[in-house]
Amino acid sequence: MKVFSVKFLIFCLFVFSACSQRTDTISTAPQWAIFNGEQVIESSVLAKNTVLIVATYYDVSGKQGAAGCTGIVVTKRHILTAAHCIYKNNSEMRSVTHYVIQKADLAGATRGDYIYAPKYRIHESYDGRSGSHVKNDIAVLLLDRELKGALPAKLAVDNSEFLPLKEVYVAGHGRHNENLLDHKLRVTQLTLAEIELSKEVWLKPSKGCPLQGDSGGPAFILGNDGTPLVIGVASTLSGESSVLGPCREYARYSLVSEYQDFIREALKELQ
Repeated sequence: MKVFSVKFLIFCLFVFSACSQRTDTISTAPQWAIFNGEQVIESSVLAKNTVLIVATYYDVSGKQGAAGCTGIVVTKRHILTAAHCIYKNNSEMRSVTHYVIQKADLAGATRGDYIYAPKYRIHESYDGRSGSHVKNDIAVLLLDRELKGALPAKLAVDNSEFLPLKEVYVAGHGRHNENLLDHKLRVTQLTLAEIELSKEVWLKPSKGCPLQGDSGGPAFILGNDGTPLVIGVASTLSGESSVLGPCREYARYSLVSEYQDFIREALKELQ
């Protein structure tokens, strides 16, 4: 396993021009980050439920590169994310390695915060198409050791748990407006638009939206006790531009309630 320096990983993730362009070997679906979001407190349940996923690699010229997504803690050794966040070796990308970091503020990350993810399972019916047409965009990563201080997220098992509600929260790492990065996990509110037969929930920008840097992150509601209940995994953006800054008309999330069998089988397989 090639060890990349922490400074390099943070630099690549947040100053993209310094590194080779990433090549997504599974799909070219967009990665996102939260626009106009509020910073998540390090000690909060949401921060303990959510991680950054880093894929490092070498391109054909031997140049180092890195790309990031968000993930959801399912157990202390299993992370739920989008399938298009998983990278594979090919003719344009080699020595691909996945890591996970559980910090709400990445500026303080050290080498010890990076946990190697040696295995993963991608949904068998993931179609890998680009843009807004990705289906079954869901995967699970296995970590080689437990996350310290992590709390497994509560996952919705039935759509009736959130359908009466209209407001949904989303979280992710990265840009908090069109051009600025601050290395912090952020959260914002969207409005429930509709449930698709394709196992997706569509969300419309309300106070903010996901942008580049946040695929695989959670869409959630708050339970009566204030605990996040995850209803979806960030997949793609679609529709026309929104009146709200750089946002698109819809943010599409894979419904976790529709993928219970896959998640259960992945947890059993990845040991």
